[in-house]
Amino acid sequence: MALSSTQQLNQHVHSIRSRLKDPDHLRDKLILKLLTCKTDHRRFEVTANNLLTKINDLAGVRILHLYTRQIRYIDRALREIFQENQYDLLEGPFARSWWPAPRCPSDHK
Repeated sequence: MALSSTQQLNQHVHSIRSRLKDPDHLRDKLILKLLTCKTDHRRFEVTANNLLTKINDLAGVRILHLYTRQIRYIDRALREIFQENQYDLLEGPFARSWWPAPRCPSDHK
């Protein structure tokens, strides 16, 4: 994975985990969408050509960092990696935290 081998990113990251959607789960999701469209009398608009833009959870990456100030460096590194690899961001990034930041006295720098 391009993310785990990038020194600029690794110096600010505690850990990186990634996942790909299980093919059986993708099939089940598409069947459910198809049945919902039939029930609602709507067109089923997912095709092989637009699957990557219509289904937004085919892959995921979780990046854990320890200090809130690290996010600006992580964001910059990620954007450079995406640009170098010609990845398009279809959705903006979002963050989840377990507590309001900052909690750590050393995080006030």
